[in-house]
Amino acid sequence: MVSELTDSSPKVSVIIPLYNKAAFIERAIDSILSQTVQDFEIVVVNDGSTDGGEIIVNAYTDSRIRLINQENGGVSVARNNGVYASRAEFVAFLDADDEWLPDFLDTVLRLRRKWPDAGLYGTNRIIVNTSPKYKETLVLCHQRYDEGIYPYFKMSALGAHPFCMSSVAIPKSVLMDVGLFRTNIKYYEDMEIYARIGLSYKIVCSPLHLVRYYKEDEYAATSTLSLIPEIHPIIQLVNELKERDELDSRWNGCSDLNLYLDSLNLCQATNRMLLNRQSARPYILRVTHKELFWRKWMLYLYSFIPEFILPALRDAYGYIRSFVSDK
Repeated sequence: MVSELTDSSPKVSVIIPLYNKAAFIERAIDSILSQTVQDFEIVVVNDGSTDGGEIIVNAYTDSRIRLINQENGGVSVARNNGVYASRAEFVAFLDADDEWLPDFLDTVLRLRRKWPDAGLYGTNRIIVNTSPKYKETLVLCHQRYDEGIYPYFKMSALGAHPFCMSSVAIPKSVLMDVGLFRTNIKYYEDMEIYARIGLSYKIVCSPLHLVRYYKEDEYAATSTLSLIPEIHPIIQLVNELKERDELDSRWNGCSDLNLYLDSLNLCQATNRMLLNRQSARPYILRVTHKELFWRKWMLYLYSFIPEFILPALRDAYGYIRSFVSDK
């Protein structure tokens, strides 16, 4: 059941899904408590942690912090339960191992005042690669953009995706309208809800880098890659909407949406490349949009490079990226 809103409800509910992040949860909470806007509540949803992270949360005496314990159900279940328990009409998300810079909440609230009918408000972020091979990286979009309504599908397709789950805030009414997070998918659940929101609402974004997003080495192959679905959840979503004739008429045949779907096939191909380079080629050959012509054929040629050369190419790319970030 959704918590009832009252006159005393906070401006923002901040939801933190917590699963075995005891080493980082204090940093995340402290970054919220250091915001220039202080009218918020923090809802930490402990998703069956086994490392004592909930003990750290309970040690806080600030009445704005609430802890909800649940059996391990995954990040989408935790976020959904956080939304149900939230008391504000504006919901922000922060992963337990990320942190906000002090002006984050002030910025997304200002964006909402300026564009009150939008469905998602986001900011850019600083990606901190935790691999010892790479230093902290300030990630800039490939395409420059100004604060305001953001052409999400086109910009994301061209590699200019500025926000992550820790750098967005969404009205609760919008989350309820689009159906909250899908709990039956294991990957891309954040991108999937962005897409559902983007099909029905405007997305507003600030170019300010107000979130520190921590991630592991992007080239680290893991066994979970073998579980990547054959069809990207967003491609499946759009196909289902088309079949049920529920896709808003403004998106039917839309070049931006088609460009985005083709870019997802390239993403699938890139992931498949780490498993079986030959299996990636069908995904590459599905791409037909002219704006992806060079990316398509460069990736296709890359799929034929001998396997023993790839580690050297990846190391060279990481070195160049680190070198450029120093400039």
